[in-house]
Amino acid sequence: MRARGVGFAVLAVALLAVPVLLSDSYFVHVMIVALIFAMLASGLDLVMGYCGQFSFGQAAFYGIGAYTSALLALKAGWPFWAALPAAATVLVKGSRFMRMERVVAALTGEAQGGH
Repeated sequence: MRARGVGFAVLAVALLAVPVLLSDSYFVHVMIVALIFAMLASGLDLVMGYCGQFSFGQAAFYGIGAYTSALLALKAGWPFWAALPAAATVLVKGSRFMRMERVVAALTGEAQGGH
């Protein structure tokens, strides 16, 4: 079991060193996108594979966060490192509505300025 942990540590260090060692921005972009999709796939594997539940929630939150971050960066002119925590804040605020009943969620959205 210890050798497996050392192997993961070596792999993590190697993956962190790739953007520093390679100057090709396209390859780094492809690698980042692949790792993001790997995180999404491992989360879906956990929910659907081990628990047997069908979930669109992860994809919805991923899409909302990406859309919010992109709008803030492109339309509002925010830098990426400011748009990322703002998108996370939107997701945390929006996740509170997931546990509410429909009428309560509608009233809560109306109270916060929603239409």
